[in-house]
Amino acid sequence: MPPVKAAQIKLGRRFHRTTNMRYVIAMIFAICVAVFTAAQFAAPLTTSIIDGMKFESPDQVEDIHSALMIGIALLGLIAGWLIGWVVGGLFVGKEAPVKPDDAPTN
Repeated sequence: MPPVKAAQIKLGRRFHRTTNMRYVIAMIFAICVAVFTAAQFAAPLTTSIIDGMKFESPDQVEDIHSALMIGIALLGLIAGWLIGWVVGGLFVGKEAPVKPDDAPTN
């Protein structure tokens, strides 16, 4: 394996740091949007969907209510991840061009 120069290591660290930050931003947005969606939209939306259905037992109502709440929160999580990924992409800059004197020699 050829020796690694200091310039290559520095470039690699910066790339991983900014890429990892994009994941962190996406996770933060995902959690925030999922909590907001579950708190603001899940209960009223679930209740309005269930009101239009007919059930034979209260257990069926509770099962569908729980499934809808989880599904709406999951949609919020996915939407938040996508929003966070786009916002995080704004912070990931283009790679700096490698100068000829920093180029690896084989």
